[in-house]
Amino acid sequence: FPGTAACESIRVDTNVLSISNPGTANFSLQSAPAFSGDYYFILGSASGTIPGFDIGAVHLPLNYDWYFDTIGGIPNGSIFINTFGTLSATSGGAAQLALPAGVPPVLVGSELYHSYLILENPTFNIIGASGTALITLIL
Repeated sequence: FPGTAACESIRVDTNVLSISNPGTANFSLQSAPAFSGDYYFILGSASGTIPGFDIGAVHLPLNYDWYFDTIGGIPNGSIFINTFGTLSATSGGAAQLALPAGVPPVLVGSELYHSYLILENPTFNIIGASGTALITLIL
């Protein structure tokens, strides 16, 4: 499998979330049917996509930072919903970011990039990564 899976995509139904009127962003993960039954794991970065980093032969187009640790550390909770799951042949996968009340105003203007890793079932070997989806936090 060559690096980042160019045919794997992540889309989001809104490009902005308001900290004064919290809402939910819905992610749609598209993947090739060959990945049906493999796992996905959504990660994020508040510091951009360049240079990103390599995990073995796979390039993840996210920079490592506090948001990466946050989203990676609490998957499938009340804020990062279904961010770890199993890809299906027909629908890929779906997840949500449910912005809670009380987000500090200092985060207004933050650009949160998201991508997902594909992990082989049952070995959990990383075999691919998606492109990115951007959500900007507004007042």
